[in-house]
Amino acid sequence: MGFFGEEHPVQSLLKDVIVMADSLKDRHPDVPHFVMGHSMGSFIVRNVLKHHAHNFTGAILMGSANANPLAKVLLPINKLMAKVAPRQPNTIFAKVMNKVLNSQLSDRNSSSQFAWLSENTANIEAYEADPKTGFDFTNNGFMTLFTLMDTGLNKNWATTIAKNFPMLFISGEDDPIGEMGRGIRRVVTRLDKRHFSHVDIQLYPNMRHEVLHEKDKQTVYQDILEWIETNTIDD
Repeated sequence: MGFFGEEHPVQSLLKDVIVMADSLKDRHPDVPHFVMGHSMGSFIVRNVLKHHAHNFTGAILMGSANANPLAKVLLPINKLMAKVAPRQPNTIFAKVMNKVLNSQLSDRNSSSQFAWLSENTANIEAYEADPKTGFDFTNNGFMTLFTLMDTGLNKNWATTIAKNFPMLFISGEDDPIGEMGRGIRRVVTRLDKRHFSHVDIQLYPNMRHEVLHEKDKQTVYQDILEWIETNTIDD
């Protein structure tokens, strides 16, 4: 877990999205197709959209981020570590990342290292109890993550996307990944200045990174549904 393959891991992740999208289109050719990515998934989707936005009716980017210069600094280090020991879990990077994210919280309702994930303590406890979440990424995993951030969060990431392509940015206002909403506002403002005409933003007070698991998650589901319906064009 936390390992994406030594040969072209980033390209493999992007290809997986297109393969799955094509498969769903083959099964359901007569309905609109939207793509949604959360957190690292949003970085994957932003990279996919550079060349494949035309495959989708719109995109929902959840728990995403603004350009992060730290990713560019750490990437060469990660590339070297991934080359030397690709499958080695990087406990140090994982601990530092959690500490940095938790340090941005104004009020911690949990002593967990994953407090930044959610206002909902039950959600954090479930995350810690699940063996398939909360594990440390390998060196290969962090290299893949920082590469996706470097290419998907830079200021010119959307240059090749049609200006009328619908995008919805969703984030908790207390999500450190999105700089407590500030980073998401910057992303949307930059797209507006570049004349993107169908970019929307939804920030949720008292929610952190996992907005689909907060106590008021039903509101998020409903907002997503309404946005999809609004941006669905019947043939």
